[in-house]
Amino acid sequence: MTLKPLLVSLFILPLCTLSACANTPTTSVDSSGVPQTRSNLTADEQQQLDDFIVKQKANMRFIEGGSYEMGDFGHKVTINGGGPISTSKNNKPLHKVTLDGFSMNAYKATYGDFDIYSMATGQEKVGTQVYMEAIRQPNAAAGINWQTAQNYCQWLGQQLDVPMSLPTEAQWEYAARNRGKYVLFPTDNG
Repeated sequence: MTLKPLLVSLFILPLCTLSACANTPTTSVDSSGVPQTRSNLTADEQQQLDDFIVKQKANMRFIEGGSYEMGDFGHKVTINGGGPISTSKNNKPLHKVTLDGFSMNAYKATYGDFDIYSMATGQEKVGTQVYMEAIRQPNAAAGINWQTAQNYCQWLGQQLDVPMSLPTEAQWEYAARNRGKYVLFPTDNG
């Protein structure tokens, strides 16, 4: 290699890098690493965000804290002759859990919700990669990694002015079982 191609490479590489960075949205994060809402939202984007926040506020439910038995409660109800609900070992033994009150959205997050979050924080949309296209459904956000989901929840909490995070397994089970009742099939209508 001669010196001339080396100098050209050293000059062109940074230019390519800079031009690629110029098209990448920048995301501001707070001290805990949670992406922040951009300060330069257009009027249309701000309206989308405002409408989203109104919808999320309406969908939030306060779950009063309490104690319950977490895990496989099959022997406490009439199913399988009083046997376990499942043979899995990860939900045994049945054990007492006490939770403080918490808030939870009544509906699962959708890709549309994550699209608003991505737009507002200047991030690339999640779930748009080629390998994710088949599972990107309008009514759910399947395949979101834990950290992205946690950041979304914390960002949403900032928008609603309430502390939020992903629900723990204990919180989810407590809410799904109507504050820990022995409910086999949690539904919105019993």
